[in-house]
Amino acid sequence: MFEKILVAIDQETRDFRARLIVVGLRRLTDLEGLLLGTTHRLMHVTDRPVPVVP
Repeated sequence: MFEKILVAIDQETRDFRARLIVVGLRRLTDLEGLLLGTTHRLMHVTDRPVPVVP
């Protein structure tokens, strides 16, 4: 299910012809980051740059 959300985000950026996807950074523990690394997963789904804003 989670993968479908990331693919949908990527598809929306294509539909809008966006050049990049800007995401915010959440402070997570190492374990949470490993399990929930949304930004990291998104970087592997899309071919667009994904800058991270703190």
